[in-house]
Amino acid sequence: MSTDPEQIRAAARIVSGLASRARAASVAVTGAGHARWESLGAQRFRTQLGMQRGAFLRCAGALEDLSTLLLNHALHVESHEAALAKAALAVTNTAQTVVDDARRTVHDAATVARDARHVWDDTGGSVLHTVSPPW
Repeated sequence: MSTDPEQIRAAARIVSGLASRARAASVAVTGAGHARWESLGAQRFRTQLGMQRGAFLRCAGALEDLSTLLLNHALHVESHEAALAKAALAVTNTAQTVVDDARRTVHDAATVARDARHVWDDTGGSVLHTVSPPW
């Protein structure tokens, strides 16, 4: 298994931290509007602060959404890696089974050949008149 899921989670934590900072900035911006300033410019300033607060909050929301997507992606990466590991194990087990079956077949063939040699030797070669043994 790779360390990718944990790296993705670390990125999600960073992004979530940025979202928290954006929310804190929206509060700070709102606080700036409480100044004792009464002119027409002050009203425009407060309107702009309200717009900035909304922008910070939208940014924070988008960052939290991104953090959630990253966490979900980490889960998917883990799931895919586990599936690949399981498939690799199945292939390895299948290959081992094929090798074991081949070994048994060779062993069985050697046993049959050894038995055939004994029959040949015991009969003085008269069992197979027209065929010579391969050994």
